[in-house]
Amino acid sequence: AALGFDLLKLMDALKINNAILGGYDWGGRAACIVAALYPERCLGLVSCNGYNIQNIMNSSIPTKPETEQKLWYQYFFHSERGRNGLKNQRHEFIKYLWKTWSPSWEFSNEEYDLSANSFENSDFVDIVIHSYRHRFALEKGDLKFDKIEHKLSKQPIISVPSITIDGETDGVTGLSNIKKIKQKFSSHIKHQVLPNVGHNVPQEDPQSFSSAILEIKSMNWNYKLAIFVGTPNSFLQISAKSFIPSSISLIEGLPKQSRILCLPFGLIDHSLPGFIATPSFSANS
Repeated sequence: AALGFDLLKLMDALKINNAILGGYDWGGRAACIVAALYPERCLGLVSCNGYNIQNIMNSSIPTKPETEQKLWYQYFFHSERGRNGLKNQRHEFIKYLWKTWSPSWEFSNEEYDLSANSFENSDFVDIVIHSYRHRFALEKGDLKFDKIEHKLSKQPIISVPSITIDGETDGVTGLSNIKKIKQKFSSHIKHQVLPNVGHNVPQEDPQSFSSAILEIKSMNWNYKLAIFVGTPNSFLQISAKSFIPSSISLIEGLPKQSRILCLPFGLIDHSLPGFIATPSFSANS
């Protein structure tokens, strides 16, 4: 709940009303939570590792032995021995986890160093340990998130247009359960399995990850725009796909009292004279 709440607050602070969300693991969890509970804030979703909302209520039910073995570090962090290990050998542990999570990814020291500073934050160990205990109902969460947690306990369906991605060599979650994906994503576009890619999809294969986001973006433009030309009963319908900068000359030629309705934010220069554009647009509009 806290991860989703933080993402909403970040969007609010940046004055982003809605956006395409994408991520993996903890970031993917935040994106899935916002997409599920606040679909008006999410134009579309790219979710790596499948449906990322934790099922804390049923966390005591074990999975297959080969899956349990991959989660050894989570159970290790349930103990004070695990906390001390992460505290005193954090970089050794994290590098080892990266290698086992993504066995086909040969990351360099320079790539690791891009993230290393965040592992030195004063609250890093406390947050990591609490997360791995909380997801197994071994520690309570912040009371202010109880209402959100209650909603998440119902394992809500994600209704926004979604693309799911797995890395073929993911050493944590393995490949997603396609049946569950079809149940949990009501507007599912497609599921991709990327060869020679592990758990960290965005960093291991940024091309495929960004292409999925752009595919969602292209779908959000595929709607009709209504442009009033003078009087309400006289209007022109044009496809949003053709509504690109080369069409600006058409817009500039309209009367100054004309108004553009249902305009995707950022599509056109709002400084053009005589035009009023709505600042938001969603797949449901």
